Amino acid sequence: MRWLLRGLLILVAILGAFGGALYALSESREVVILHARGPDGSARETHLWIVDDAGVGWLRSGGHRRGWFVTVVANSQIELERAGEKRPYTAVVVDTPEAAARVSALMREKYGWIDALIERVEGGWEPVAVRLDPR
Repeated sequence: MRWLLRGLLILVAILGAFGGALYALSESREVVILHARGPDGSARETHLWIVDDAGVGWLRSGGHRRGWFVTVVANSQIELERAGEKRPYTAVVVDTPEAAARVSALMREKYGWIDALIERVEGGWEPVAVRLDPR
C-alpha cells in the first residue's frame, strides 16, 4: 500500500512539473491579456497568444466551449492589453475552416513547436478564429 501512495505522489509531482513547464513555455512568447465581462457581468482576464495578418489582430480558441471564447461570444466588446497598452475591440468570431486554418498557420509560424505541443496536450482541438476589430 505504501508503494502505491509513493507512486501516486511521484505521478502528481511529474504532472505538476509538466504543467508548470508547459505554462512557462506558453508565456515565453508574446502574450496579450484579454479583458472581458462574463455573462454575469464579472470581469475576466485571460492570457492569450495573438497573431497579426495584414494589420489585423487575431486570436484562436481551441473550441466553441472554451471559457474565454464563451465569454467573448456572450459579450464581444472587449479590451486587449498588448505591450502594456490597453485598447478596446469588438471580437468577431469567424467560424470558417479557412479562417481557422490561416490563423493556426500564423500561430505555428510565430509560436513554433510550443503551439503544436499545446494543441496535442489539450486534445479535442477544434480551432476557431476571432478577429479583433478596433472600436
